[in-house]
Amino acid sequence: MCTVITPSKDHKSLCGPAGGCTRHTIGGLVWNIPDRKKMEEHLLFWIGSDNSAFANVVLTFNGCEIVRYDATEERLLTDVSQPLKILKRRYYLVEKAKDANIIGVLVGTLGVAGYLHMIHQMKELITKAGKKAYTLVMGKPNPAKLANFPECDVFINVSCAQTALLDSKEFLAPVITPFEAMLAFGRGTQWTGAYVMEFRDLMSSSPVEGSDQAEEARFSFLKGGYVEDVAQP
Repeated sequence: MCTVITPSKDHKSLCGPAGGCTRHTIGGLVWNIPDRKKMEEHLLFWIGSDNSAFANVVLTFNGCEIVRYDATEERLLTDVSQPLKILKRRYYLVEKAKDANIIGVLVGTLGVAGYLHMIHQMKELITKAGKKAYTLVMGKPNPAKLANFPECDVFINVSCAQTALLDSKEFLAPVITPFEAMLAFGRGTQWTGAYVMEFRDLMSSSPVEGSDQAEEARFSFLKGGYVEDVAQP
């Protein structure tokens, strides 16, 4: 049996007199859990449609059991394969980004603290990986806008956590997040299962070094063989 917690009403009873809580935030939502508890121990109940906001939750808390209620269709969805499909899709985009030579850095926000630092960090990471970076300021990206840059093999969407995830199926080239870019272009970086969307969490993490251009050829899962990244002039 699950206990439904209303954060505004049950904060004191949840955290106790000492208020020993860990705060979690995502997509404008804020909640607390006791310090002695882990987020993976909780079931997440999502009320809404299968959109980018839901994908954000699935990726960030991929260790949790997730149930979704679609109010429009009045259906309760408990299909555990849905989170796995989202994770596999994002991992595929990371692998595809590794084979890219020209990357477009999309400036999707001017109001989130640290966005300039993140743009610089992405460009530095791309350059160290022997690839070429374009910086594109265009507000909210859409397929028509990005179609004007056919030379870009992949785009990095530097945006707030609520809008960073885009359905790349609608675009000619993949659109990935800064965290996914770190996985794709960072030297020796492997995905541990954790997924980060917030700028502050990415900037507070250890710096990621770009791939050394002089390193041995790497194996491309998409091309099915070893490839060498050619430095762009």
